[in-house]
Amino acid sequence: MICPACSKDMLVVEYREIELDYCPACHGVWFDAGELGLLLDAVKLKSTAPKAEEITDSREAKRHCPICRRKMKKTALLKDPLLITDDCPGDMACFLTGER
Repeated sequence: MICPACSKDMLVVEYREIELDYCPACHGVWFDAGELGLLLDAVKLKSTAPKAEEITDSREAKRHCPICRRKMKKTALLKDPLLITDDCPGDMACFLTGER
């Protein structure tokens, strides 16, 4: 898979029995549908909002889903600590950049 942030090749890694795509160049992580929820459960974190809130004033670069190529939307999954994801509009997955 190609990283949606830096366009480098991603590596498949396993963390807590969850298969993830990791970018060694920018340290971003791609979560297929349902994987982020599994990881949050595994590390005992829960989303602070029942539904993630879309962020419309973000100055971060807009990214495209490497699977469906549609523009992803930025959402705040957690507020404390702030965790912003780039979510596929087709619910394919989400991306967490290494800079966050």
